[in-house]
Amino acid sequence: MSGPSSAGTPESIEAWIHAVSIAGFPSAEAELAKRWPEIAGAPPPVRVTDLVDLRRGYWRAQVGSRVSPAVAPAVERGMRLHRLFGEILGPSAALEVQIERAGIVGQIDALTDVPIELKSATHAVSADELIERRPDAVVQLVAYCALAGRAQGWLALIAGPEAGPFEVTVGEFEVPDLSERRGALQREADRLRTARETGSPVGLPACRWYGRGCEFQRDGLCDCSGREPEERSPVLAGLAPARAVEPTRAIWEKAWNRLLPAPVPPIASFRDLVYPRLAYMEATRGPAETRPWAPASDLRRRLLGALEAGPVGEVARLLPRTDQAPDLVDSWQGEPMLVRTTNARTRPSPEEMARSSPQYALELGFRCAAVGAPYGRLVLGWERAPAGEIPFQVVRYHFDPLGTFSRLWRHRIGALLETRRDGRFERLTACPAWRARSCPYQPECACPTDLASR
Repeated sequence: MSGPSSAGTPESIEAWIHAVSIAGFPSAEAELAKRWPEIAGAPPPVRVTDLVDLRRGYWRAQVGSRVSPAVAPAVERGMRLHRLFGEILGPSAALEVQIERAGIVGQIDALTDVPIELKSATHAVSADELIERRPDAVVQLVAYCALAGRAQGWLALIAGPEAGPFEVTVGEFEVPDLSERRGALQREADRLRTARETGSPVGLPACRWYGRGCEFQRDGLCDCSGREPEERSPVLAGLAPARAVEPTRAIWEKAWNRLLPAPVPPIASFRDLVYPRLAYMEATRGPAETRPWAPASDLRRRLLGALEAGPVGEVARLLPRTDQAPDLVDSWQGEPMLVRTTNARTRPSPEEMARSSPQYALELGFRCAAVGAPYGRLVLGWERAPAGEIPFQVVRYHFDPLGTFSRLWRHRIGALLETRRDGRFERLTACPAWRARSCPYQPECACPTDLASR
């Protein structure tokens, strides 16, 4: 996909909807339904990143993740590094692989013959120092090896300033006794669950970031004193130092320093393409209101758990073919995927879904255009499903011609860029009435709120 053209003439919903066909996907639905009873009855899942530092994992569950403006550039840099890493590894690697085993959820940065964990740093660390200098990263890698059943893993450390030059370390760890390490992960997860259930972190080890820029300490949200006992993660027990991986390390370092810095995409999320007028208002008017943090829908978490419980590598993220894409694209079995929930009481047919929820087709179409895939999947959960009924359905979208969404993408990007220059937001596609009715930017945004005008 090339860069944006001029805004041109807007494409109506009638123009792109004819490029979409929707059908039920009974085989995929049956596959998830077989996994559902175990997932639905399991305790709340725990993320590997929470097990790296139990006390931070406790406070993250209490008040939500927090990123300060000072940290945001580092987070953005990390995202760009992961995207560049995908280009270096090529199509044979699965990126950001999601996996859940026995209530523990992990995201493997890259999966080739071995799991690979990627970290950035300001200073280089030799492979044999990784356990002592970057223990959190090693715990993550070992946990992913245990969950995926792989006895080897690589930790790649990219050190250097924002624009390089970069020095790359690649350390290979042999991970013996996988079942024992899975047991250690389960015991750590139980400790964290108990703390969350009782509402007290007493007994959890000291936060490794206390006094080193911890966001919960900075914002006065935790009750850590800094005197809590320090513990070494049991996941690292008996782990030998890593050995340097050559010539892979040298090849990656050379490739990394030859790559041009990835440009910042013109949009922050695929949602900005679906609701461009709302995206402009949020970017220029600021947040309309501050809402208290609330945990994600439990049903959505369970749906993700059912997806991630499949074979390792089945749920991964695809590398876009355009640098205008805001992020990697979620996929299931190689096809772009959306996971959404609805308060609808009844199971909509594909025909009803096309009429009542065109936003699903639009967002999935943009995601498919980003990676050049003509098919995409929607996993839709019903929050108010009747008791005893499987509370989700799976439908498959076919986009033909896919170029329709590439053209619509270019038009909407062009219109957004023009509007950022002159402020004439009326040219941007209005939000649908169901969203506009509760929009905090009304009446300035001028989107129609009459539901009859959907």
